[in-house]
Amino acid sequence: MTQEERLNVCTTCKNREFSIQQGLLCGLTHEKPTFDLTCSDFILDEIAKQNEDRTESKQIEERGSLIMISKFILFLIGFLFILMGYIESYLLPGHSITFGYIDWSISFIFFILGFYSLKHASRGLTIALIVFVGLNVLSFILEPSSILSAIIWKGVIFYVILRGIEPAKVEEARIKEMNAKS
Repeated sequence: MTQEERLNVCTTCKNREFSIQQGLLCGLTHEKPTFDLTCSDFILDEIAKQNEDRTESKQIEERGSLIMISKFILFLIGFLFILMGYIESYLLPGHSITFGYIDWSISFIFFILGFYSLKHASRGLTIALIVFVGLNVLSFILEPSSILSAIIWKGVIFYVILRGIEPAKVEEARIKEMNAKS
């Protein structure tokens, strides 16, 4: 058992104490915990356990919100590319269906990644971020002035997708650990 795992047990024990120099200690020995699997002196502090459960529940909820927003962005990007394809194919002067096909293909990719991220959030969001950055780099190579068009939206999309990856990894690890225990 690692020291961190021991300290996690101690956070809900009535015998815990806190030292400014050393942090969380056993209130009986006034030292860091040294037990192997269980502590024979452990007494559950119900209030601390409820607070810990509430904190964990809130963290899970916040991670879920970040993940859902990131997944939503993938579908939003897909929808926007459908719209851009329609505008470039039919409404712009000198329109060409070729640009519509390109936009619709990109839209299809983001919809697929959106659906993929519903099952495999961290992997789907990571791939989507790579595709998004790759498309922007390609756009910059083909037309350097394109880097400035909608730069704020590009930054927001990049940030939201990136911000969802880490919570998705944490949540997937938590679910995997829960499944391993049962």
